[in-house]
Amino acid sequence: MLKNILACCLAVFSLSASLAHAAEADIRKAVAALYGANARVDAVRKAEALNLYEVRIGGDIFYSDEKGTYFVQGDIIDVNARQNITEARKNKLAQIKFADLPLEMAVKTVRGNGKRIFATFEDPN
Repeated sequence: MLKNILACCLAVFSLSASLAHAAEADIRKAVAALYGANARVDAVRKAEALNLYEVRIGGDIFYSDEKGTYFVQGDIIDVNARQNITEARKNKLAQIKFADLPLEMAVKTVRGNGKRIFATFEDPN
């Protein structure tokens, strides 16, 4: 019985993965048809709302249906949660892990024993 349940779950997972891959391919083709062959799609993933796919091109986020027939540019707002889903996603994508910063290229000032690290980003212009 447990083997049958596991086999069924595995089949559903593999089917959904193949459908998502097919949707991604369709969306990438649609972007190429709309913006030209040089258009670069950074990522396609299932969006959190409305059965849409999130299409990331550079810093912009678009939404598409699974066939790439329609593209929507704009924010998706969850009224019940009072949250801008698109803005939250952009904020998450803009986060940088502190460990990934190129500290070897930084101007360093050590005060005390140097255990704590503080980074500032400045533009002299």
